[in-house]
Amino acid sequence: MLYRLVEAEAGGVLFPVVATDRACIHQMVENAYKTTLACAFVSLVAGLYRKRANNPGTGPAIAPGFGVWIAMEFVAPEAALPQFVGLIASELGMEIGSTFAAR
Repeated sequence: MLYRLVEAEAGGVLFPVVATDRACIHQMVENAYKTTLACAFVSLVAGLYRKRANNPGTGPAIAPGFGVWIAMEFVAPEAALPQFVGLIASELGMEIGSTFAAR
């Protein structure tokens, strides 16, 4: 029941936003994957392939990735690819978080 309420609420909020957005579907999908690249990609790949990666390291990976990506979107959206700058910040956060959490 809770799932259906959350789904209805999300649909009620997102439908007007998507319906009034002037971007084409390609641009909407591109924008959706920026979030995944800047925030979640490093944690997922590190969890699969690195022995030093741990759960406490994911928070310090997601937070700077998201923060730097959003800041770059406002400061210089076309100068550099903001999602890749967020990806680099996320990797640095994962290194720092995994190192300090292991101690």
